[in-house]
Amino acid sequence: MSGELTPLPLVSAASCSLQGRRSRQEDAAGYLVRDGWAFLIVADGMGGVGHGDFASQKACDVFLRAAARFAEKGGRESQFLENTAFLVNGLLLGEKRNHRWADVGTTAALVLYRQGKLTVAHAGDSRVYLVTRDDVQLLTRDHAPTHELLERGLAHSLSQARQMVGTGVTCSLGDEGFSGMEVREVELPSPCLVILTTDGAHEFLEPADFLHQAAGSSSVADLTRRLARLALERGSQDNITVVAGEIGEFPRGKVLAAPITGLETQTWPSAVRQWPRWFGGLAAGFVLGWALSCGVQHRLNFGTLGGQASTPKTTTAPAVTPNQQPPGIPDESR
Repeated sequence: MSGELTPLPLVSAASCSLQGRRSRQEDAAGYLVRDGWAFLIVADGMGGVGHGDFASQKACDVFLRAAARFAEKGGRESQFLENTAFLVNGLLLGEKRNHRWADVGTTAALVLYRQGKLTVAHAGDSRVYLVTRDDVQLLTRDHAPTHELLERGLAHSLSQARQMVGTGVTCSLGDEGFSGMEVREVELPSPCLVILTTDGAHEFLEPADFLHQAAGSSSVADLTRRLARLALERGSQDNITVVAGEIGEFPRGKVLAAPITGLETQTWPSAVRQWPRWFGGLAAGFVLGWALSCGVQHRLNFGTLGGQASTPKTTTAPAVTPNQQPPGIPDESR
């Protein structure tokens, strides 16, 4: 499309991050919103020896501070993103040397919206989606061996590809051989939603889910919660993070989508969750028999195995949330 585009006002932005079934949160995310301008980012730190929680948080912090300066000074969007990516990579490698870490790294996906144009950059397998009234477009391609196998038709499913090559990525921040993020520009001619996800979210979501939940959500914040919880309900074992920005007035339906249910059963530790059902009955029968044989006189109260179920632990995006800005950055999100 050629010619000048009329900038669409960003109505709002929001994020939802669930620790899920992982023992620690290694996702980070954040956003900055100003009149006719927005920056959104999500990062998925590499676990194990990769110091993923530190790497993802550091990447978000540096990008958000740089974005705040860019909003004031201006410049070329793609150049800003590329330069900041190399800065983050250098800082992570410096921390690796200073602490004598074996490795450090994080994926990242981010967007900069300004003057009707969206600039997208990513490294690794975190993604950016563009959702319109009747379409969902994936704006990134996974930098991972599994994606290459699927793209070349050498594997028929993600699980098969992972059996062949594992779960690594071919590009990340904190890599000694980092050659830059993949950057592209997208024009936005109509109201839309821009949605950023970590693999713990999008591997359990389909394009139809984005359309259905977007049309049936009450707000962009409601949308991020719905998508994150839907991924958890479907069995995601990873941290789950969704960040979204609404550009223009996205057309929503008059009827809200059905609520995401069944979350109460998803909060047990994985070892307990995988016990066969008969194990709980066997254990209860054993305890009851033992109590009766010992002549216990007091009243026994039997409940569900493991105690009362709790709701999933929700961790808001650790970099920036609607109520938390990086030091020195005023809260101008709407």
